[in-house]
Order: sequence, then structure tokens, then C-alpha cells
Amino acid sequence: MSATDFVGGYRLLKMMSQGQTSQVWEAVEPTSGRHYAIKILLPESLRSPTHVRMMIHEGEVGQKFAHPNVIRIIKVGPDRKNPYLVMEFFPGMNLKLRIARRTDPRTGELLQPYAVVRENIHRIIEQIAKGLLHIHQRGYVHRDVKPHNILVNSSAEVKIIDFALTKKIQKASFLSKLFSRRSTASGTPSYMSPEQIQNLDITPSADIYSLGVTFYEVVTGRLPFAGLTPGDLLRKHLFDKPTAPHVVNPEVTEEFGQLILRMLEKDPKNRPRDLAQFLSEFRTIRVYKGDKLELSAD
Repeated sequence: MSATDFVGGYRLLKMMSQGQTSQVWEAVEPTSGRHYAIKILLPESLRSPTHVRMMIHEGEVGQKFAHPNVIRIIKVGPDRKNPYLVMEFFPGMNLKLRIARRTDPRTGELLQPYAVVRENIHRIIEQIAKGLLHIHQRGYVHRDVKPHNILVNSSAEVKIIDFALTKKIQKASFLSKLFSRRSTASGTPSYMSPEQIQNLDITPSADIYSLGVTFYEVVTGRLPFAGLTPGDLLRKHLFDKPTAPHVVNPEVTEEFGQLILRMLEKDPKNRPRDLAQFLSEFRTIRVYKGDKLELSAD
């Protein structure tokens, strides 16, 4: 693909990002002049029925969400062999990149991408939780919550992206458990909940765990668990207790550190009941010592 190509009547302008299986391009609709983001599969991914199916799934599920903190998917290209997604144009950097380098090694000053996060931390965390709560309220579990799938722009506005693994919440029953075939465990190992690792029934609580891992990384600069091998990493998620965030980074308040630790409980029943409860508690908690607490309007 190049900036002179058209996809589904949209003219590609410039590539915004590239992953292992797809690219996202800024595009313009010539008839209206409106700008959109177009997600397309890489040529090698088009040869994989699984990747094609996941792209279509992402688009169809994503169209069910309508929230300011969830990326809006407008349509799925009609060609089932070569699908594409038309999304709202949101020129933001993913959270993983924003927190990767925090300070200038020469001056010690905050680098601009991270400064946006550090200076707006309470508002950013609140937006992430609100967007994910909307997904849950629509009856879905994201299943791949991580900094890579959270966009933050220079105004500290947030969008949750990537619904390739998003799945409808299943009502557990004896018959459904008896006749259902368990799918392969899905997710990103560094952020997966114990129940995902064990391939158990997945509820919104699994996303709460992954969100706890994400918040831990944002405020400490490191993941709660690291392993010498993938198996070692997964074992730690299952059995090890993480070091408290406020111990790793003394700038973090004990109140927020304890809230993250509750999100990282092995047993889903010991985590916050849902993200509405998280937001209710978080509303009056400072993330960093010395920061001014700004209460949201709602």
C-alpha cells in the first residue's frame, strides 16, 4: 500500500501505525473531505483465514460500542476475503509508547509523551475505566487490555482500541458448561488474568486484572511480574504476590497502590466488583503524593 492508493473509496494519506498483522492509515473520503482511520491486513495476513476472521469480528463487535473513550468503528469493508475497517480518526500515541521513556537522560526533564500522562494521570485513568466499563455494560469482555491498546492524544483524551479478542459475556449454566468446547486461552501473557491463563470462564473481572497490570506499569515503570520463560511468567501470575506499587515507586500513594493490588487479586471475587465500584473509589484517591485531586463532574 502507498499514499496514492484507495481502499473502499477512501484515499490513503499516511500510515499511522503497523502491527504484526495489520496497518492503520489516515485516509480521506473524497466526496466529503472527512478524515478517517482505515485498518487493513498485511498481505501475508490476508492468506490466513484466522486473521481475516478476527478482523471481521473486530469490526462487527466494535460497531456495538458508542462511548467517547472507545474508538468508534464506522463500518466493515464488504469484501469478506479482503476486509478493512473504517474508524474515527484519532491521532493518538499508544500508552505503551508514552510511558516507555520518561525523562531526558541529559536533563532529567519529563519527555513530552510521558509528561502528558504524568500531568493528567487521574483523568487518563478515569477515562480508561469509563471506556472499559461501557464495553462491559454492552455485554462484552475485551480480553486484551494493555497499554498497547489504549490511545492517548496530546490533550490527554483516551480511546480504547482493538476488539479482535473481545468476546460476549456468557451466562454460566450447567448445560453450557457441559456442552461448550473451551477455546484456546487468548490474551497477552504479561497482562493475562489467572482465569485466562487457566482457560476458565472469562468475566469482566479478567479485564479488571489486566487493567490493574496496566495501571501498575504506568505508575511504576515496570510490570508486576517478569519471568525468564513464558511459563515462568504465567506461573507468577497464578501464584506470586506482586510488590506493592507504592513500594516500587514511593511517589505513588498507598491508597492507589492498595487499589491496584486489589485489582491484581488471584481470585476474581476479591477484586473490585466492577469498574463502577473502581470509579467510585478512585474518585477520591490521589495517584501521586502531592498531586491535586481534581474531581470529575460526574
